Amino acid sequence: MLFILSLLSLIFVTDVVNAETGDAFLADMVETALQKNPELKSFINNIDLAEEDIDLARSSYRPNVNLDAGLNHIQRDTNLSSEWESGTEKNITLSLIQSLYTGGQVSAEIDKEHNDSEAIKAEYKVLVNDIILDVVTAYMDIYNASESIIVNDNNVQ
Repeated sequence: MLFILSLLSLIFVTDVVNAETGDAFLADMVETALQKNPELKSFINNIDLAEEDIDLARSSYRPNVNLDAGLNHIQRDTNLSSEWESGTEKNITLSLIQSLYTGGQVSAEIDKEHNDSEAIKAEYKVLVNDIILDVVTAYMDIYNASESIIVNDNNVQ
C-alpha cells in the first residue's frame, strides 16, 4: 500500500517536471533512488515488525498454556538394612490461564502498537517524499544549469 502511494507521488511529480523539461529520464532517476535507498528498505522492515507487534498484542486475549514435566530417579542407602532403596518420581503439570478482565490493559496495548505502526508508516511516507524532492531538486538544478550554459553560449555568439 505504501509503495503504491509512493509510485503515485512519483508519477505526479515526474509528470509536472516532464511537462516542463520534456525529459523521461527523471522518472527513472526517482524510481532508482527509491529502490536503492537502504533507509527505505529498513522502514519497510520496521513496518512489518510493527504489524507483527500488533498481532503479538492481540495474542494477550488468548489463554496461556504451560506444560511442565519432570523425572527424578532416587537411590539411597538406608542405614537400617543392607539393601539400597531406589525409586522414580514422575510428574507432569498442565496449566491453562485465561484472564477474564485486565482493566483495559490488553486493548490499550493493542491501541499503542497500532499507533506506533501508523507513526512508522507516516515516517516512511515523509522519507519517500523527501527522497523524491531531493532527486527532483538535483535534477532541476542540473537542468537549470545546462539551460543557463546554453543561454550564455547564445549570448557570446
